[in-house]
Amino acid sequence: MVRVHLALAAAFALIADCASAFTIGSPEGLAAGTTGGAGGKTVYPTSTTELVNYLASSEPLVVVLNKTFDFRGTEG
Repeated sequence: MVRVHLALAAAFALIADCASAFTIGSPEGLAAGTTGGAGGKTVYPTSTTELVNYLASSEPLVVVLNKTFDFRGTEG
C-alpha cells in the first residue's frame, strides 16, 4: 500500500511539474517589451558609455555583461 501511495505521489509531482512549463499569453513584467537580439552580433561593453550606446541602438544585438557597471555620476 505504501508503494502505491509513493507511486501516485511521484506521478502527481511529475504531472504538476510538466504543467508549469507551459505558457499561455504574452510575457509580463521586465521582459514584456523586449524584442531580442536574434540574428544580431554579440557585443561585450567595456564602459558605461558603450553600454548605453548598445542599449539605445536600433540594430539587433546580444549584449553580454561580464562585469558590474557603475552609473553613479553619469546620469544627470
